[in-house]
Amino acid sequence: MPEIRESPDYVTFINVFEVRPEDQPDVVKILLETMEVASKCEGFISASAHRSLDGTHVFTYLQWRRPEDLRAYQASPEFQEIAPRFAGRIQFESFQCDVVHVAEA
Repeated sequence: MPEIRESPDYVTFINVFEVRPEDQPDVVKILLETMEVASKCEGFISASAHRSLDGTHVFTYLQWRRPEDLRAYQASPEFQEIAPRFAGRIQFESFQCDVVHVAEA
């Protein structure tokens, strides 16, 4: 379960995938497959996927112990087998972030 807190002992990545509405369901499916594979990798903490209601974006929130753990996963044969399925379906931006504030009820 993602735990959002300030000054964490892990790194946070927020990824933005711009998609055509007709591709959004497939992109979500592919991302869920990548998350399943990632969940078995060293340094993985959590991942969540979010889709925009207008069908034009998918967002992921990833937590890893270190950036190097994410890079090792991305270089893995398992990820490299899945990644080509994104071709022609997405415009992608990734941001490594620091949590600066969390408000709770």
